Amino acid sequence: MSMQTATLEVKGLQFETLTALGEKARELGKSSEEYVRKLIEDDLAIGGMDSDVMLAPFRRQVEGSGITDDELDELFMEARRDNGHQQSAQLETEPWLSQWHELAEAMGREWPIGQSAADVIAKMRR
Repeated sequence: MSMQTATLEVKGLQFETLTALGEKARELGKSSEEYVRKLIEDDLAIGGMDSDVMLAPFRRQVEGSGITDDELDELFMEARRDNGHQQSAQLETEPWLSQWHELAEAMGREWPIGQSAADVIAKMRR
């Protein structure tokens, strides 16, 4: 059974935005259309997901990593300090942390300021 498809036209994009979109798509080995379609589909899929379901892979990776709450807290503090800059070498060696940042960004949320990673992880484990 095939699904019906439709075409969406987006007006008013600045040329620079369209150029950046094309560059990002090429980096990922996709056409601009494929990249935008995936963004839309992923965003809609995430919007309907329960936070427990979304966070389950992150929780499993943290638990399986053997990292202590203090080490995790330090990683998040470092990530917050590096906000807006290239990811640090430590973030690159901890792929689950990069996934967490992508997940938080996709959810439209930032790390709760004033809360330690240990507190947030404790809430997640409940």
